[in-house]
Amino acid sequence: MQYAIETIKLTRIFKVKSPGYIVYGNPGSYLISLYQRLAGKEAGHEIKAVDNVDLRIRRGEFFGLLGPNGSGKSTLLRILACLIYPTSGTAYILGHDIVKERDYCLGLVNYIPGLMAGGAWIDPKLTARSNLEYIAGIFGLSKEKVDEALSLAGLEKFADVRVGTFSTGMSAKLQIAIHLLRETPIFLLDEPTEGISLEAAIEIRERLKYLNRKLGITMVYTTHHVLEAQQLFDRVAIMNQGRIIALDAPRKLIESLGGKVAIEVQVENFREARLHSLEDLGGIDKITYETEDPAVGRGRLRITTTTDKTRDLLPRLVELIFSEGARITYVKIDEPNLEDVFISYVGRRMQS
Repeated sequence: MQYAIETIKLTRIFKVKSPGYIVYGNPGSYLISLYQRLAGKEAGHEIKAVDNVDLRIRRGEFFGLLGPNGSGKSTLLRILACLIYPTSGTAYILGHDIVKERDYCLGLVNYIPGLMAGGAWIDPKLTARSNLEYIAGIFGLSKEKVDEALSLAGLEKFADVRVGTFSTGMSAKLQIAIHLLRETPIFLLDEPTEGISLEAAIEIRERLKYLNRKLGITMVYTTHHVLEAQQLFDRVAIMNQGRIIALDAPRKLIESLGGKVAIEVQVENFREARLHSLEDLGGIDKITYETEDPAVGRGRLRITTTTDKTRDLLPRLVELIFSEGARITYVKIDEPNLEDVFISYVGRRMQS
């Protein structure tokens, strides 16, 4: 079976560069050097942004990469877009090697780093149609292609409206139309709804799903939003520190938790040393604590249990926290989601 995308032990290592000598009188050079030392990223330090990733994405699939910022999602996408080379391993786009056949692979993918990044392509004084006709002329494409792209992007009614008057959602649709001019079988979308209003983001996601179904375009889409991943993707790979830690349909990943429920409790005047007394309650599968303000003992408890044990556990949990002299500022009970899958593998929240 030929996959749209296949990676084999794909790895990308970045080496931290020196900021140069500290220039006295220039606080910027000193601060960069200080930050690198404090973060353990001094010159010569290596960062494995993508770490031995094995991945197979089917043709026509709407595939997601979910993870916190810095997890390697964007670096992986840039490798697949042939913008940077892997340090080791390889990847294939429709069976073609991204290194040995780079120029050919460039013609198979549309890399879209955010739909609000119009760049030099867009002239706000021109209409949507005029902008697309100008771009189409550069690539020797017909005006019929322009009309088709406007229609597929949902802009046919606004084709002769000046782009400078567009909302964020319409501007994002224009970006989709531009990329549709190049009829590639694969779209690589790097957090495309960032910076767009919630209403516009919902509309853009629906438009991308429509294009996926109508044209069979393989979509590879990065996000750190859990609900977006659950609603949009056929399958999702969860990434952390450059590795894929889980991969399946969102529903199956959530079901793998076994009907578990997450209870989140924000506490004050809580001593982390007393965590073991909560662990002894029984009925708890996993408990984690994140300190928010150590000065007042404020933090967040997250307890994983099963649906059938929640009703019995919750009053005993509250009583024990109060008996330890702590206060509760809120309690939230969540049905499991993809963040809980992340927590089950990593032991912490997916902060971005």
